Amino acid sequence: MKKFAKKLAAALMAGTLILGMAVTSFAKEAITDDGTVSVTNTSTGLTKTWEVADNTMFNDTETFTFTLTYAGEASVGTNATAAPKLNGTTMAAETTSKEVVIDNVDWADLADDSTEAITSKSFADIFDGITFSQPGVYSFTLSEEEGSNANIDYSEATYTIKVQITWDDVAQGTIKVDSIGVYDSNGKKVESNIAAFKNTPVDSETLTIYKEVTGNAASKNDEFEFTVKLTDGVSGTYKTSTGTIIAEEATFTLIHGQRFEIYNLPVGASYTITETDNGGYTVKSVNGVETENATYEGTIVKGGDNKIEYVNEKTVPSVTGLFLNFAPFVLIFAVAVAGCFVFFRSRRTW
Repeated sequence: MKKFAKKLAAALMAGTLILGMAVTSFAKEAITDDGTVSVTNTSTGLTKTWEVADNTMFNDTETFTFTLTYAGEASVGTNATAAPKLNGTTMAAETTSKEVVIDNVDWADLADDSTEAITSKSFADIFDGITFSQPGVYSFTLSEEEGSNANIDYSEATYTIKVQITWDDVAQGTIKVDSIGVYDSNGKKVESNIAAFKNTPVDSETLTIYKEVTGNAASKNDEFEFTVKLTDGVSGTYKTSTGTIIAEEATFTLIHGQRFEIYNLPVGASYTITETDNGGYTVKSVNGVETENATYEGTIVKGGDNKIEYVNEKTVPSVTGLFLNFAPFVLIFAVAVAGCFVFFRSRRTW
């Protein structure tokens, strides 16, 4: 019995040594193997949803940029790891990153007359240019860069994408991409396994320019020409009450009681309004403040009064006014006539 136990122990030890040699050999092969693998998975890994306040605000030249940053690797079992490479250069954890760009998209066509459109990028697109040479779990963070479009509230979502590299069971001595997982900022696995980014419209308001005339010579049918220039804090195009689409400047005419409106201007945007042709009138007031200045500058205010009212005046002296103006001279003339009459009458009497 003891002899059997000794033989069994010896056999187990031999097996362990053999297994250890096999693992060491396996690990050594992983270290010396210079083969690389890249992500070729064409499944959707990123979606971009763009929502606008009005369909006319979609801009086919709009570019959305995302940053993929290498976060580090974790070994699996006894396999040694090696940092991935980006276009042949070893990536440094928390430092090396690449851009994932969405451009040349026909957003209006995707929206199909709605105010929301969505497009996507595959995992292959996201990891384009990145290669792996050793088994392990490699982590990356993906976030959206804030763009320059003042009408967009850019997404602040951040995702972690983990790429697991393993030995290929079929092609011995080579590695493969075993799985790709997407996790939210809390470390929870995203059920759809997609990094979803959604941009929404910023707070916006309508700018209204209103016209009114006053005075005894004013005509409610007279036209007045205006220009409005949008300056700081605007991007793209905006729809107006006349149905036209404007970018940074618009010229329009108003008569008494009419208004011109520009929709969905972002809060904080600046504008300059100028009455370029007053038609012989005098600017009496702008927004209730007496002034002769035909130019008004302002800023779009959230929930505030973004209505600018121009009041022009045109008057002519009334008949009564003319009479009163000449009254002193008439009185002097009358006194003179009366004096002459008395003088000549007195001479006759003499």
